[in-house]
Amino acid sequence: MFRGGLRRLGQTPHRVPRQTPSILWRHSTDRAVFSSPALDSDGHLYVGSLDGTVISLTSLGKLRWRTRLGQRVFTSPALVQGGVVVGSDDDTVVMLSRVSGKLQWSHRLGPCDTGPGLGPDTVQCDADSSPVVGPQGNIHVGGDALYSLTSDGKLRWRTELGGHIFSSPAMDQDGTLYVGTQANTVVAVTADGKKRWEISARADVDTTPLLLDTAVVVGADDGLLYALSRADGSQRWTFNTRRPVRSSAALYQEQVLVGSDSGRLWALAADSGTPLWSFETNGPIRSSPTVDPDGVVLFGSQDGWLYALERGGKLLWKVRLGGEIDSSATVAPDGMIFVGADDGNLYGLR
Repeated sequence: MFRGGLRRLGQTPHRVPRQTPSILWRHSTDRAVFSSPALDSDGHLYVGSLDGTVISLTSLGKLRWRTRLGQRVFTSPALVQGGVVVGSDDDTVVMLSRVSGKLQWSHRLGPCDTGPGLGPDTVQCDADSSPVVGPQGNIHVGGDALYSLTSDGKLRWRTELGGHIFSSPAMDQDGTLYVGTQANTVVAVTADGKKRWEISARADVDTTPLLLDTAVVVGADDGLLYALSRADGSQRWTFNTRRPVRSSAALYQEQVLVGSDSGRLWALAADSGTPLWSFETNGPIRSSPTVDPDGVVLFGSQDGWLYALERGGKLLWKVRLGGEIDSSATVAPDGMIFVGADDGNLYGLR
């Protein structure tokens, strides 16, 4: 699932290539690929596109199936037994067959308020949050509220949090969920859907929380990265990037890694928020970094380059793609890299 697991650590067990990779293939969709690709144990990829489709490809870029949903797909797929769970701007969360892409079930969010004007942007039920799937198979996803669904798409509970939820929830070992909202809040919700605590930021919180051992780290459009106590939401530290934070943080050992619209990727001390190093690109960084076991950091920028940095922030390599990169990269066991771009392509690099 997005960011690699329940705690959304942004880690991959597979090593990023040390030599500059080449673009092996590209698969075109009709709109930008914001979604981050999911990779199963058979080497099959699953990703959404703003053209309203979910596609599955082989690791060599061959199309297995394409399923059209009702509206844009921002969300990154979560893989469950036999299925792919994904949301879209037609206000639904669906499960598709991993083999054929056929619809297995659909759950409509809402009821929803509709704002002035026309089009999907006026509807607050858009399922743009990437699902987190708990150990019992229950699915948790944001939209107009925070939802918990059974593995067959039945509603367990729905908790309104005061605003639309673009952020993807993280989950701790007791089932507590942590999520940001467009009501400018970060909220902890218990396994049975009760609000545990809530803190206020100064702008939308659209990023996915990162769970440290005792803290939750999350960025907001006010430019701040917040570290909050998992127990009660009290503030441990903040770091000001000076521009909106739409990149979700990753963890490597005792370092928090995060990008911002400032165009910089930052490495911060996890216990204090003290900056350790930074790397500057020529565009906002909304791609969430992926870090390998040796501390190599892989991320994209809206300057159109995919970057790999050595531990310590020195540039290892960079590759130019055909558009801005908001998708987060996925690394295969053989070092193959998969990432989407705003030119509508999913790329395979080796």
